[in-house]
Amino acid sequence: MTLKTAITQPRVLIVNDDIDTLVQLRRPLELANFSVDFIQDGSEAIKHILYTITDILLLDLDLPTLDGWNLLRMMSIYQRTTFTRTIVISEQFTELDRIAAFELGVDDYIRKPFNIREVILRSRSVYRRNNSVPNQSIRKNIFSIS
Repeated sequence: MTLKTAITQPRVLIVNDDIDTLVQLRRPLELANFSVDFIQDGSEAIKHILYTITDILLLDLDLPTLDGWNLLRMMSIYQRTTFTRTIVISEQFTELDRIAAFELGVDDYIRKPFNIREVILRSRSVYRRNNSVPNQSIRKNIFSIS
């Protein structure tokens, strides 16, 4: 990986305890120019998120040790996770599940089984939204001066 690639590649953390899902997500995301890490446990995921730059979290809610719901609650406590965009990928897809997830700060929600192309496009979308915020602020300040 070159320095340019390290700077421009969005960093994705997949948190899912299902090996098949990890395999299904990892390579296509890498081919779509994402840097991908994966963890199978919620308690390890929170440590990783706090000590490693993570642009996008692809999160399953059913995890051993610390489930996705509690991971989301913990993330809301730490300012360090403010710029980590979260996409839930889960079989839990009731209206209440989705509403609860969005109330906990989730940026998007994808139902399992998923389409990998949709995951890539939604990941790009939340990454773009996150990275456009400073640019919008700069533009707003420039236009208010003129």
